[in-house]
Amino acid sequence: MKSLRQYILHSLLMLIVAGGFASISAQPRREVQAIGCYIGKSADGNKPGYSVPLWSWNSQIIGLIEYRHNRPGEQRPQGLLTEVQYDSGTGRISFETKMTTGVHSCPKHRKVPSHDLLSFRGVLKEDRLEGDLVLWDQLDAPPVALDRHPGFVLPLDESCRPMTFEAYEVWHWFLNPEYQSRGPKW
Repeated sequence: MKSLRQYILHSLLMLIVAGGFASISAQPRREVQAIGCYIGKSADGNKPGYSVPLWSWNSQIIGLIEYRHNRPGEQRPQGLLTEVQYDSGTGRISFETKMTTGVHSCPKHRKVPSHDLLSFRGVLKEDRLEGDLVLWDQLDAPPVALDRHPGFVLPLDESCRPMTFEAYEVWHWFLNPEYQSRGPKW
């Protein structure tokens, strides 16, 4: 029986080989380059934290964010970064991501998947990602801020280096199984 790692590597190799025989498109493929993985935890280690692996593709920043509950055996909710704005001259970066971090109940809703929108505005530096992070409840109007972290710092974790991918399609294909199970439910 193949291990999960062997299965992923075999599948990735087959995808790359199949892509080599596909017709050549007019637009050249660009490699997805790893920037780094930024991980932030609470000072006491018991409160939720976040991890943000980032890549560069076609002069854009792409990535995802994981919400870490710090519970043994947890399945960490994650979301793809959207609405990414990045200024390479100043390092200013902003993004949003849809997430489902748990189950929501209130007078209007009973045990439904949460509709969380995480927004980040800050600066990407060589050794950290820092700025203001807000987790919004999108089920109710107007949206309610569930968690605010002004001046939040996510240091670069040298031990967590994201992979480099041949093309955007390969990056997206590689992330898709995890994202399908841990991504937003809205």
